[in-house]
Amino acid sequence: MSVPDRKAQRTALRRLRRALPESLRRSWSQQIQEAAWRLLTDRGIFVLFAYWSVREEVQTDALMRRWLREGRTLVLARPDPSSKTMSLYRIAALEAVEPGPWGIAQPRQDLGAPVDPKTVSGSARARLGI
Repeated sequence: MSVPDRKAQRTALRRLRRALPESLRRSWSQQIQEAAWRLLTDRGIFVLFAYWSVREEVQTDALMRRWLREGRTLVLARPDPSSKTMSLYRIAALEAVEPGPWGIAQPRQDLGAPVDPKTVSGSARARLGI
């Protein structure tokens, strides 16, 4: 698939998402967050690397709030537009975020050193996490 084809597909999908009624998007977001919670907790996951949703995307705030209330570790990315990189930060509360360069919430700069992700593998080279 060529780059123009992908761009056209993304544009078409955004248009379809925007056409959905807000009540339906809210309901689906809630269902997706509940399913994610069950999947992650049933598998014993304690660290969640999440994204802060915007506009018509699946909302993630309820999942992140619940994750933190349960004492689990939440990691969010802070992009650096000049270097086109991201740094990961452990978040203790959702109040530790601020609007970023594109208006998307991101970890505040005063949170200290970023998390240094490492991939850990188990037997049979199964990835266990970062």
